[in-house]
Amino acid sequence: MTRPAYSGLLVFLLGVWAFGCSSARGGLFKERVSLRIQHQNPLPSKDARTLLAGAAKVDITPSPGMPLAGYSTLAKRAIGFRTRLYARALYLKPKEGPPIAIVALDLLSGSELLQRRVAEIVAKKTDVGVEGLCLAGTHTHSGPGNYFGSVFYNRFGSNLAGFDPKFFDFLAQRVANAVVSAYESRRPARVATGKLAVWGFTRNRSMEAYLANQNMPKLASRDVHRAVNPWLWMVRVDGLSQGGAYEPLAALSSFSIHGTAVPPKNALYSADVFAYIERELEGQIETEAGRPFVHLVVNGTHADNSPDYAPKTQGFLEARRIGVGVGKKALSLFRRLEKGLRQDVPVRSLAVELDLFKERCVEDVCLCPRPVVGATLMAGAEDGQPPVIHALWPFKEGSRRLLFKHSCQGRKLHALGPLQPLLLPKSDFPHLAFLQVLQVGDLSMLAVPFEVSLEMGRRIVRAASKGAPQAVEPIVISCANGYFGYLTTPEEYSMQHYEGGHTLYGKMSGPFVALKMAGLLERLGDEAAQSDIPESWSYQNYLSRFLPPERDYTGERRAAGAPIYKPSKKNQEAFFAFRWYDVPPSVIRFHEPLVLIEAEGRDGAWSILRIKGIPQNDKGYDISVAYLGKSDNEGMGLYEAKWYNPLSLAGSRYRFVILPREGQPVFFSQAFSQVEGSRSEHVFSDLYRSE
Repeated sequence: MTRPAYSGLLVFLLGVWAFGCSSARGGLFKERVSLRIQHQNPLPSKDARTLLAGAAKVDITPSPGMPLAGYSTLAKRAIGFRTRLYARALYLKPKEGPPIAIVALDLLSGSELLQRRVAEIVAKKTDVGVEGLCLAGTHTHSGPGNYFGSVFYNRFGSNLAGFDPKFFDFLAQRVANAVVSAYESRRPARVATGKLAVWGFTRNRSMEAYLANQNMPKLASRDVHRAVNPWLWMVRVDGLSQGGAYEPLAALSSFSIHGTAVPPKNALYSADVFAYIERELEGQIETEAGRPFVHLVVNGTHADNSPDYAPKTQGFLEARRIGVGVGKKALSLFRRLEKGLRQDVPVRSLAVELDLFKERCVEDVCLCPRPVVGATLMAGAEDGQPPVIHALWPFKEGSRRLLFKHSCQGRKLHALGPLQPLLLPKSDFPHLAFLQVLQVGDLSMLAVPFEVSLEMGRRIVRAASKGAPQAVEPIVISCANGYFGYLTTPEEYSMQHYEGGHTLYGKMSGPFVALKMAGLLERLGDEAAQSDIPESWSYQNYLSRFLPPERDYTGERRAAGAPIYKPSKKNQEAFFAFRWYDVPPSVIRFHEPLVLIEAEGRDGAWSILRIKGIPQNDKGYDISVAYLGKSDNEGMGLYEAKWYNPLSLAGSRYRFVILPREGQPVFFSQAFSQVEGSRSEHVFSDLYRSE
């Protein structure tokens, strides 16, 4: 996540104002919202004859209006979507013992509040307990925010502060629906795990801090493309069909890459590179099998690993190039794992919740008694640095304390100096850390609520491996079940780049988590081990309302003009655009299909356009939908759909199809055809071609 600002003194004053006005002592946010969640026991988990698995995908795209999380004050308030957001759930139940359910969310991160609420909901309909439920965010910076359990990240994670209960309830119910659907679809299954090295799509954005690690050789490569975590891990799951044969059901992939290929100026919900990684495998397998398939993608040790977009090219073209490239590698790995599928695999989980305000030490490693925001956090990371401020002390990367450097927070310069404790109450910070280990076969996923750096991830794995069974391979899953900022090594922390400035609990945060995860994994093989989970949780937040309010309407759908064509420009895609009036955004239900493209056949009949068997609709890559914020006298809103990278087939005619909504019938645009010179020039001509 990047925390930008605008210019030296101005940023400082605005920071003081922001901290002060939104503090618990009063100011802008006077109305509070309280949530209490009870730990619910799930349905009894019955032994089965074999491994069971189920998978589901549920759309979690909200209505326009939510602030986008990740770029903080540089972010926009969403007006629509470019790629839909999903909760993808995988349920796995061993022959004996309780199940696990992993949910990959197209969001900045998991949320401790969201994880507990979803667990509370699904306990009534499934045998999934809170200790076996993992909600991991892909870490897209183009998803909605303001759903976190802490006041701090609801205030500073996006461009607008506060917590929207209506959006949270929508999100919790949709995610719970995914888990319940995966549970209800369970059937005998086989599983295989494996990994593939993927190079050329990521780079290290914080090399100076990385090379400061004591275990780095003196002649360590300074190649930013080699100082990355290249491993694409995968769990392939095949399910027993009604015909008695096993068929592809789902895959869970982990790859280390920041969700920042799409820049802060974007105002559309998007899963960033993950949209393409997910859909490349899903689309190919669904086309081959003729049935639904679910590809979950979670993040690994990505804190200092960014997408390798070309300079000054952040945008959907680069997100697509990178995501499609990684997605094709995932397809290759998926096919390779077919030979390793088996039923007799262990599936288990263990979790512990720590209150970091109270449980600060493990052995002789201790966290700081108070979390602190570093000044270098305010200048943002390389992917989203604002002008001027990122080059000024004390905000520029590498700005460090010269005095009192041996305190708990070490070399960190405190944002706002001595005013920070006064203006930002300790209680606003996240402090209930949910640490979790999930084993599937010979793979153990160490799920933590941090963004973990490359080297810190290696150290966590090394620490965990000492106590792990010999055949088990640990990997780190970041941004899971909460959000606490970054996790760096003590050496990286001492350099105070952006990542160190955003390591809230001090220089020993990384070693502390490494020891805790090692202890969890060591206990995982003990059949008597029990997860340490409280009986209830309480949360306080400041109320905001971002989703559009209810509005009456009396009109009917109608076009606002004929489709128009815009040719491609540098770093921008060509597209056709169509505007029309429709029901208000409060009732249009953006999480349901709305727009598709039809093509006219030689016989004059219209049918949905398919490319290599994949339908061209708003579930894919190339159709966006936006609310333009205008309404007519009858309460109808103005919308715009864009079809990016359109086909170039001479003589073909196309039309936008707007699906029914709230009693409004299906609606068609005027037919249009490719215009002279409208060929869309981009590098994706083989997008749907399998390897």
